[in-house]
Amino acid sequence: MARAHLVGVSMGGMVSQRIAATAPGRVLSLTSIMSSSGAPGLPGPSPEVSRAMVTRPRSQLPEDVVDHTLEIFRLIGSPAYPQDLPAFRQHLLDGVQRSYHRAGVSRQLLAIMADRDRHTLLPRVVCPTLVMHGAADPLVPVACGKDTAARIPGARFESIAGMGHDWPSGVAALLANHIIPHLNAATAPTPA
Repeated sequence: MARAHLVGVSMGGMVSQRIAATAPGRVLSLTSIMSSSGAPGLPGPSPEVSRAMVTRPRSQLPEDVVDHTLEIFRLIGSPAYPQDLPAFRQHLLDGVQRSYHRAGVSRQLLAIMADRDRHTLLPRVVCPTLVMHGAADPLVPVACGKDTAARIPGARFESIAGMGHDWPSGVAALLANHIIPHLNAATAPTPA
């Protein structure tokens, strides 16, 4: 049976957690980044971020969608690791031109809200697990990452100072410094 390392970010972390809990024989390791267990009572986004997340762009023109998205990332981004704004703008524009669907954003939020029992499944995760979270995340507060790690037996938690809810190049290098050894350890041969 094929097995895989799962590395999930934000909602992808939620999906990866569910897979690791419900299909343990298929998962070599789990890395959950800037995500949540979904448990009731965890803190949510700041009021300013909540308001921004439910607003819509001025129009569906690619430039307006990008401007709107940049405003959200201004609020949720990593304060210690600013984005290269021209490159990030181009990256967002490329994505919008390739595959933007306004209804998809709403569906993503609805899927997160509908996933109400994942926190009860997390004790079933048996693979090596690394949970990483930005200490400055205003969208999914760091308490959510700590709770995820606490629910998974043997999980290791790493907080990244100055990281928000994005993936600028400075953060990517820090995450890789944790993820690569985690993946290697999970696939290392067991001593006889």
